[in-house]
Amino acid sequence: MRRLAAVVAILLLAAPARADRPARDWHLGLNLRPELAVHPVRLGGGLRAGSVDFLAVLDPLFWTDGVIDTDLVTEWWLLRGFAVFAGWRPTAIDLGDGHQIQHRMLIGAGAALPELPGGFRAHVGFELAVLLYKHGGGLPSDGLSFDRSAADHISMGAFLQVEYASPL
Repeated sequence: MRRLAAVVAILLLAAPARADRPARDWHLGLNLRPELAVHPVRLGGGLRAGSVDFLAVLDPLFWTDGVIDTDLVTEWWLLRGFAVFAGWRPTAIDLGDGHQIQHRMLIGAGAALPELPGGFRAHVGFELAVLLYKHGGGLPSDGLSFDRSAADHISMGAFLQVEYASPL
C-alpha cells in the first residue's frame, strides 16, 4: 500500500510535458527500477508518433544471473503529460539443462517529468505484470489460474525512464 501511495504521489507531482514536442521522434535511454522482479538497469528506446509511443526495453544484465527480460510496449499519451500503456514481457530463465520461458502481460500508467536540458527527458511509471503462461526447462507448464493462487501471478513495479530524444 505504501508503494501505491508513493507512485500516486509521484504521478500527481509530475509536471505536464511541454506542448511543443515534435509529432514524431526516436528516443533511447535507461529504464531504472527499484523492485526485484527485473534487473535494476535496463536499456529502452523506441519511436513516438503523435500521442503513441512504441517501445522496446532490453536487459543488458542477463549475463549476471541467466535471466533475460525484454519488454515490448505501446504507450498512449492521452492527456498532456500522462500516459497509459500495455505490452508483453517474455522472460527466459536459464535452469542449467534448458530455459524456462515466461510470458507476462503488462499494463500501467506513467507521467512525464519536467523537461531536462540537451534533448533529454524523463518519465515515471507504475505497472502490473500478469504471468500468463510459463513452459520449458524440464518443468511442467503452468498458466494463469483463477483460484487463490492467481495473486501469485501478479507483480507490481515502478520505473524511471531517462532518455535522449531527437525529432525524426
